[in-house]
Amino acid sequence: KRRLSDQQKSRIDKNQQQLIEDYQNNLTGPEIRQSIVVSHQSRIASILDEDNKTIPAIMRQSIGDIACGDKVLWQTNLEDQASVLAILPRDSTLEKSHNTGKKKLVAANLNQILIVIACEPEPKLELLDRYLIVAQNAHIKPIIILNKVDLLDDIDDYYQRIGLDTYQQLQYPIINASAKTGGGLEDLYNLVSKKSNIFVGQSGVGKSSIIQSLVPDRDVQIGRLNTSLHGRHTTSMTVLYTLQHGGEIIDSPGVRDFGVWHMDTKEIENGFIELQPYLGQCKFSDCTHIHEPECALKTAVEKGKIKPARFDSFMSIINR
Repeated sequence: KRRLSDQQKSRIDKNQQQLIEDYQNNLTGPEIRQSIVVSHQSRIASILDEDNKTIPAIMRQSIGDIACGDKVLWQTNLEDQASVLAILPRDSTLEKSHNTGKKKLVAANLNQILIVIACEPEPKLELLDRYLIVAQNAHIKPIIILNKVDLLDDIDDYYQRIGLDTYQQLQYPIINASAKTGGGLEDLYNLVSKKSNIFVGQSGVGKSSIIQSLVPDRDVQIGRLNTSLHGRHTTSMTVLYTLQHGGEIIDSPGVRDFGVWHMDTKEIENGFIELQPYLGQCKFSDCTHIHEPECALKTAVEKGKIKPARFDSFMSIINR
């Protein structure tokens, strides 16, 4: 991969910005069009053409990182091959990281993040907390979906048993759903319609089954799109689907973990909304909330203002 000099990068960025400004001011010709990224692999992106059909497009090296949900400018050459010319400014981004701290762009221009959990497999609430941290800092509305409720005899009892009632008390929206029976899916469709959404969650929670019910005309279970010039398919990629009445759903691969190593202490603190009244109230400004006396957070836990499980999750993430 050829490295670009700082001068080349600056010139390329300036040219792309000028192209975007010209397009927004209707100064470009009809050959420059806008589309949305459906998926991508390596330097090939799948975008939607004017007929809402998925076509492969080459991404120029100068484009930089691209994400599912990105709005792009593109054109075709004499051989009728599409090329992505520029990425339009993003309203929001969803990022995760590995333990090296290296960030990975997951999706762009999101309104909502739908965090799917299920009674089988048992929810990992620290993983749920990591999603909520990222959503809070990215200003993306989180919605929790409890799938497979048809397997439960008493939903309220289950909430209390696993601690989901805590999130309910914190006023996070929670939808009880069953991809098997269809329960809750109509309400879910109304929530995601005309918005840009991403569905996330650990493997096995039934995320793709829920999405399949929302876009019945698409084969979500396969989760594959043509992203090469030769028709080769790939699996385990993030994929966007358009909704019949407007809006998009992005299906991301099931994960075991969702890293927030790229986030600093203040960002993680910001992700635990119930901590906000007590931050900065500890006796010592450098309080670690472990052994220091007069720790405002530990006092709030003792008084029942902060749930012990959420405090433990916060401490586990902050001391990763």
